[in-house]
Amino acid sequence: MTDHRLIKRVEKLPQHFHDAEAVLLSLGVDDFLFHGGAIRDHLLGIQHKDIDVNAFLPEAEGFWSGVYECVFQTPAISRFPKASFFKPKTLCELFQEKGLEFKSVGRNKDRISMRFQFQGSRGKTEEIDLCLRDHDHLWFEDHDYDASMNGLLMDRNGHIYGPPEAEADLALRTYRIQPRHGVMHACGSLQRFPEMKRRIQGLTLAMDEGCTGLQKAWVGMRQYSSLPDKALSALKAYRIRVVELNL
Repeated sequence: MTDHRLIKRVEKLPQHFHDAEAVLLSLGVDDFLFHGGAIRDHLLGIQHKDIDVNAFLPEAEGFWSGVYECVFQTPAISRFPKASFFKPKTLCELFQEKGLEFKSVGRNKDRISMRFQFQGSRGKTEEIDLCLRDHDHLWFEDHDYDASMNGLLMDRNGHIYGPPEAEADLALRTYRIQPRHGVMHACGSLQRFPEMKRRIQGLTLAMDEGCTGLQKAWVGMRQYSSLPDKALSALKAYRIRVVELNL
């Protein structure tokens, strides 16, 4: 569960959000929220990488009827409850007809995630990472994020919502690890921190009290060795093979 509240309103949205909105509406996706990195990067005044969007599943009509038929009838993804992304020719053709370049799709038991690119109004290639869920999903209550500054949600009117500590963490450029999803999730967040630090000047790391001693030891070891990163990658590979694929 999360405790999101209104933390800011952007009076004038950057053009890439308007462009993404126009693309989503052209696809019949009209009930959505922006989330994550693009909002954070805008507030920090740095260049965004892509545009993350949470949306409800559109009706299975027209374009989306073809998308669902491909996604749900492809045998390969039925063995991957979490981490399978693929690029079927059918979806490439469907998105191409809309003037978009399809990149990948994956799904688990409660969501479909897909990436596609479009040409922005200023000539820049933009990428949308679209997460689709059922209409009974509660975005504000069930929003997953690895750090408070990444837990932002924004509606089409520029209202930005986030966890209580997000505003202060953005001002101080603090990457605060959230422990509530377990050790593996938190360690994955720690693994991403160096990349985040390269993009965000002056970024510092913090962990809430709920982080375990193991995680704190992992951070300490990482200052002197690449072993924690290698061990985590091996654990993730093992989990996919044994837990998710039952091999």
